[in-house]
Amino acid sequence: MTALELCVIGGEGRLASAICQVAGECGARVAINIGSGDSVANLAQNFDVVIDASSPEGSRRATEIAINKGVPIIVCTTGLEEAHEKLLTEASHQIPVILAPNTSPGVSILAELVRSARSKAFDWEVEIEETHHEKKKDKPSGTARFFAEIVQSESNDSATSVPIRSHRIGDVTGRHTIIFSNQDEVIRLEHEGLDRRLFGRGAIRAAKWLVNKAPGIYSMSDTFT
Repeated sequence: MTALELCVIGGEGRLASAICQVAGECGARVAINIGSGDSVANLAQNFDVVIDASSPEGSRRATEIAINKGVPIIVCTTGLEEAHEKLLTEASHQIPVILAPNTSPGVSILAELVRSARSKAFDWEVEIEETHHEKKKDKPSGTARFFAEIVQSESNDSATSVPIRSHRIGDVTGRHTIIFSNQDEVIRLEHEGLDRRLFGRGAIRAAKWLVNKAPGIYSMSDTFT
C-alpha cells in the first residue's frame, strides 16, 4: 500500500513533531515539513494532504498551499481571525477541509457525550476545567472553547457563557473536564492525553479519511462516520 504523502506546516512545533514521529507506523510519510522561516515560493513537492499544525499567522499560508495544490487540508490551528475563517469557507468550495481544534479521537468521542449530556441536563450548571503544559500560548485552549461552544449550542440561552478555568503546569499533555452540577449531584466528563504522539496519530487518521472526500467543511466527529 502506498504511504499517504503529507505536507506538514509546523516545523519544530509539538504537533508537527508528533506527526513526524508516528508517520511511518501510521502508513504515511512526511514529504515536507515547513517551518515559519521556510520559503514556499517554489513548492515542487507532491503530496496528498496538508496538515496545518502551525499558528494563526502560518495557517493562512497553509490554506493557500492546499488551494494552490488542490489537496485537502486539516486545520489544527486555533485562534484564527475572521479573515482566515472566510478564506477557509471559500476554500471548502474547492477542496475538503477539516477544522480540528483537537485531533484526539477521544476528544471527538467526549464531544458527543457532552452534547448528549447537555441535551438532557439542560438546566444544570456547567463549567470547564482544562490543564496544559506551561508553554501553551492560548488560554483557554481551543479545545476548551470547543467544548464551551457545544454546551452553548445545546442550551436554552446560547448567549450564556460557560466558565472555563485554565491551568498551565509543567509538561502536561492535556486534560479537559466538563462538570455538570445541580444542588443534588455532579457529573464529570473528562479526557486526558497520556502521550503527545496521540495527536499525531489522530491527525494522520483524519487525513486518511479526508483524502477522498468531496469539497466541504468537516469536523473530527465526521471522521467516525
